[in-house]
Amino acid sequence: MSGRRALFSVAALWASGLASGWTIAATPPPPGLDPAGLKAWAQYQKEPAHRAFAIAPGGQWGWRSGLADTEQASDEALAACQQENERPCLSYDLNGRKVLTSARWEQALTPYPATLPDAPTQVGTRRAQRFPDLRLQTPEGVPVPLAQAGSHITVLHFWGSWCPPCVKELPNLELAQKQLAQKQLAKDREIRFVVVPLRESMATSQAWLKSRKLNLQLTLAETASATALRLRDGKTLPDRQVAPVFPTTYLLDGRGTVLFVQHGPIHDWASLLPILRHAARYAN
Repeated sequence: MSGRRALFSVAALWASGLASGWTIAATPPPPGLDPAGLKAWAQYQKEPAHRAFAIAPGGQWGWRSGLADTEQASDEALAACQQENERPCLSYDLNGRKVLTSARWEQALTPYPATLPDAPTQVGTRRAQRFPDLRLQTPEGVPVPLAQAGSHITVLHFWGSWCPPCVKELPNLELAQKQLAQKQLAKDREIRFVVVPLRESMATSQAWLKSRKLNLQLTLAETASATALRLRDGKTLPDRQVAPVFPTTYLLDGRGTVLFVQHGPIHDWASLLPILRHAARYAN
C-alpha cells in the first residue's frame, strides 16, 4: 500500500519509550500524513506482527503486516512505499516501536541535494534537472525568468480555480507566504513565490482570488493552446509535463535546478518554511 502527498514538518514531536514499569506512549502518527495515510496508519496499528510502516519526503508511505519476521515486514513496507517515489523511503515503525529518529528524518527532508552539477544540462522536472524555461510574465507584461544570476529560491506553484484541491490549498499557501515575510531573515529575502494559474484566463483567476479575499500575486504562462505552454526558445510542451496533477509545486534554485517537487496539494505549507530557509542558505 502506498500514498503520496504532503510535505512534513521538520519540527515534529518524537516520542520515546518510558522506563520499565511505566506506561509506554503509543507511537505518534508519522509526520504530515494526508487523510488516506492517517487512515492507513490507524489500520496498521490494529494489524498483527510482524508489521512495519515506512515513509518518505513528499508524502509517500507504505506498510505490511503478518509477515514471517520483522526484516521481511520492513523490506516489503519499504518496497510498497518506494513505488513511483524518487526519494528513499525510511522505516518509521516496526511492531509498534518507532525506529526513525528526528535527526535522520530532518536529513531526509533536506531538499538541496548533497551534490549537484555546476550547470545541469538535462532539462526535466525531476530533482537535479534544469526546469523547462517557460515563458512567464507578470500581469503587466514583465518577464519572469525562472533562472536568474545570484542566489535565490523559487516556489513555483501550478493551480487553477477550477481545481477543488487547488482552491482548498491556496489559503494555506497565502498564509505561509505571509509567515515567511513576517519572519524574514537576511538570507530569506531571495525566496520568491511564482503562482501560475493554468487552463483559465488571468482575469478568471484574479476574480476568484478577489472573491475569496486572497492576496496573491499571479504569474502568467504564455500558452500555445488550451493545454500547451510556450518556452522561451519558441518551442512548446504539454502543461501536463510540468503539472501531471493539479496542484503541483516545485522548489527551484537560482539556476532553475529542481530541488523538490510535490504532486498534489501540500496539506501543511508552514512545514515548508524551514525547508525553504535551508535551501536558500545553501543555494548556488
